[in-house]
Amino acid sequence: MKYFLFFFFVFFFLSCAKMGVISGGEKDTIPPALIKTTPPVNSLNINETEFSFVFDEVINTENIKEKLIVSPYISSSFEISTKKNYLLISFDSVFEKNTTYILNFADGIKDITEGNAAKSVKYVFSTGPVLDSMTIKGRVLDMLTNEPEKEVLVALYDKKDSLGLFVNKPLYFTYTNGLGEFYIENIKEDYYRLYAFLDKNLSFIAEHTKEDYGFVSDSVLVNLETDSVFIPLFKLNLTPLRLIRSRKRGLYYEATYSRYVTKIELLNKTEKTPNYSLNDNNLTLRFYPTSLLTTKDSLLVVVKAYDSLSAYTQDSMYVSFSDSKRSKEKFKVFGLPSNNTGLADTVLFNFSFNKPVLLFEKKHLFTVIDSLYKKELNIKDFIWNNNKTKLSFNYLYKKDPFKLWKENKISALKQDSSLYYSDSLYSVHYNYLERLNVNKITFLLEKGSFVSIEKDTLEKSSVVFSFKNSDYYGTVQGSIKTDYKSFFVELVSENFRTVYKNKSKKKDFFLFSNISPGTYYIRVFIDENENGVWDIGNIITNSQPEKIYFLEKPLEVRSNWEIDGILLSF
Repeated sequence: MKYFLFFFFVFFFLSCAKMGVISGGEKDTIPPALIKTTPPVNSLNINETEFSFVFDEVINTENIKEKLIVSPYISSSFEISTKKNYLLISFDSVFEKNTTYILNFADGIKDITEGNAAKSVKYVFSTGPVLDSMTIKGRVLDMLTNEPEKEVLVALYDKKDSLGLFVNKPLYFTYTNGLGEFYIENIKEDYYRLYAFLDKNLSFIAEHTKEDYGFVSDSVLVNLETDSVFIPLFKLNLTPLRLIRSRKRGLYYEATYSRYVTKIELLNKTEKTPNYSLNDNNLTLRFYPTSLLTTKDSLLVVVKAYDSLSAYTQDSMYVSFSDSKRSKEKFKVFGLPSNNTGLADTVLFNFSFNKPVLLFEKKHLFTVIDSLYKKELNIKDFIWNNNKTKLSFNYLYKKDPFKLWKENKISALKQDSSLYYSDSLYSVHYNYLERLNVNKITFLLEKGSFVSIEKDTLEKSSVVFSFKNSDYYGTVQGSIKTDYKSFFVELVSENFRTVYKNKSKKKDFFLFSNISPGTYYIRVFIDENENGVWDIGNIITNSQPEKIYFLEKPLEVRSNWEIDGILLSF
């Protein structure tokens, strides 16, 4: 009987059990930790060629051959042996005497489950009686925002290695923390080149076409504890400007360049020289057909193209055109302000066209309120670029004329009320005018306002602007103390999308008026060479970007409020 009860309870228990999947818990985000080395870390008088490492979990070392960096550089090769959490590195030759070496594993060691990289793991030893103990520390900041740059590779190279970050792996390196701070230790006392870059592909070699980078223009002496080194980070494509190709393409003749072109000069212009534009993000120079050039003709054109570094390339090309069944590219304008842009002051319009403009009918530019008010913009000063693909002008919108127009409309309606055969019709018109919002106006580009050199017209475009009451805005002003002769002061929003220019003409004073409420920074660009622009710098010529200063604390601008008494000292 007892055996029967035993089997009964076992059967009952199994039949009631539920099948399910065991939960894996929280995702592992902790990288492997080094718990033992042979020889021990910081050992002296080492003459071994084999080094073993034990980690606290099973490791993946499939990329360690490519990732391991030995500082200082050695020419000998090595072999890797891995078993679970154990790693053995065997070098094929002895190390140089009386030298401190660092084995930087970078991201070459990861856990086997989630791939967490042990980027901070390194192993230090000396083949002599002492360890190199020099250190260097500092910060890496984004130049334009003054924000700290985290997880940036900061690296030391041989002092003679002027462009080492683009071709070689570093002698010593580390990564910045969340505050943009870096600290490199166990360095041999000497002069070094110091660089920083966002190593997105973890190659330990900077890619100037894709990655931000920064440098210190002079060699840095690392001794005792070199402190407070500042590295500004920026992006500058160093690809040499050159003509890649020139050819007929559909209706056009096009020349393609290797990088962004800022300016074009035609050195042998004649009456037959065709119009041109810069297209495809300023990488393509496009020539347009002209009645003076038949499809059988070709014209020698000498082109001088400049890049942002003021470098240029000069090329000769025979421009010609052929008959094509392809349709013309649609005529477009770019640079219109965003809808519901606040109006408080003069509006700067910057139009960019994808084709040169043949005809501009300024009488087709209007200010519109609903369907009742339509008035031509009275604009006198227009600024065109050389080939008429860019147009800029200022226009001052004032609120009072629109309010006065509405008041006059209502007054005239009241005077004409006796002419209405129906009180209800009068009420409709009156209520319509009363509700009419003159705080919202529309800037209108009518169809036909611009005609391209290909005789196609620009489509109708419009932008709605919104007036705010004068007490909505704030003012920021203060004084300037500096020995610099040329500089530019700006007020920039917290997200750096809105920029206000200094309105003061006095060198020792700044003024920002009609500022929308929000958090702002004051930013000063220093024009050290006094050429009228801020220069980004050039690592080829070893010239760093010109300085940018920020007011230490952000400003909170409020409606109907004036912030005064600020002193900018730089």
